[in-house]
Parts: sequence; C-alpha cells; structure tokens
Amino acid sequence: MQDQDLAEPAVRDRRADNLGYFSWAAARRRPEAVALIDLSREPAAEVTYGVLDERLDRFAALTERLGLRPGDRLAMAVGNRFEFIEVMYGAMRSGVVPVPLNTKLGADNLDYVVRDAGCVAAVVEPSTSPHVVHVIEAMPMRARLGLGAVPSGWLDYEAELKATRARFEPPALPANHPAFQPYTSGSTGRPKGVVLTHAGQLWWIRTCQRYWPLSEGDRALTAVPLYHKNAMAGAVKTVLHAG
Repeated sequence: MQDQDLAEPAVRDRRADNLGYFSWAAARRRPEAVALIDLSREPAAEVTYGVLDERLDRFAALTERLGLRPGDRLAMAVGNRFEFIEVMYGAMRSGVVPVPLNTKLGADNLDYVVRDAGCVAAVVEPSTSPHVVHVIEAMPMRARLGLGAVPSGWLDYEAELKATRARFEPPALPANHPAFQPYTSGSTGRPKGVVLTHAGQLWWIRTCQRYWPLSEGDRALTAVPLYHKNAMAGAVKTVLHAG
C-alpha cells in the first residue's frame, strides 16, 4: 500500500473514478498473485496482478503515444486471451473508449459498427474474423495494431507495448465519461451502440460485491467470448476487482 500512500491525492481520486483501475488496488495488495490464466496458448499463461497492472499502464501510455485522446474510439477484435483485458481496460485508463467488436458479425455489420462508432484506431487479432482486417483497412485510422499475425503495414502490438514506458498518470475524467461502447447483436436491425460510463460500471462492481461477495482466491471460468457482456459483467470485472 506504500505506493498508494505516496501518490498525489488527485491521482488517487482519478484512479478511484476510472474503471480502467478496477484491479489496481488488488495489484497493490498482492502483486505476485495470479490474476489471469490464459488457456488460449500452450502451455497456459499465468499473468500476475503486478504484471497485468504494468501492461495496463503501458497500453494507456501507448494510446497517448499514438495520438489518441480521451473520448476517441478504439475498435478491438481480440480473442479470449489476456491481451483483451489489457487493451480494453488500458484504453479506459487514458480515457480512450474501447469498442469491442462481435467477431461473428459479417463484413457489412462490422463495417457499420466501426463507422458508426467513429473509431480512429484499432487493435486486431486477424484470426478472430475473416472480415475484420479488410474492414479496418478500408477506413482512415490513426493507428492499426496487429496481434499475432501482424498484417503488412500495421504496427506490431507486442513490440509497440514493450517500447512504451511502464508508468502512466491518468487524466481527470467526469463521472459520466464513456468507459466503453459495446454494440447489440443486430438481430432485429442494425447493431446499436450502448455507451456505458465509468460511474455506472463502478456502481455495478460495488453492487455485485455487496450482494454476491467474492474474496481473494476465488476463481471464475470464462467460456463465452470476452466481448460479450456476460463475460465482462459476471466474471472479469468482479473477480479481478476482488483480487
């Protein structure tokens, strides 16, 4: 807790009001504890809270280095791997608004979502969708980052992350600042953007902890796509917040 005590009060307040820091206190309490077990690779990767927090800060700093500002939309098509968490919540730390893409959508609806959201940058794992690389390349972007198989002309996600500083001071954001912008499935028409705020999502975490309390050491299996609300609301946010 020493780092927290030494932080400027204003910075502490910014972290408390920013969903991107939902696991920050757990990282201070138990940096060596396992936060995530990524079964997408062989052997499975275990990511500690300390490492996760550092990578979240690196990605937040990377968004700034790439010219993104609070409120800018970031398209993300990433599979069920730990990088999904660091892209989504690292972006929130800098006030950038991630738009998690339903990678099961066809090219037309993917194109619609990215344009409707006004995305200015993207992080893409090409293997998640046969359409997403073409969709992202068809529109102007400040930055395109590839994860895994990096398309020609794109930035390498991991290389850029490692080249970015590991310290980040969050900006002051209003409580109603958008945290992320998922889209509905589009089963009855075009997909519709749902703007979820930092304050609203932090309220959800507190409410879950009040009525369905979790403790350090509890584990949750996430078998649905991470871009789906049930994965985020029911497992990821609540478990990582509890530590």
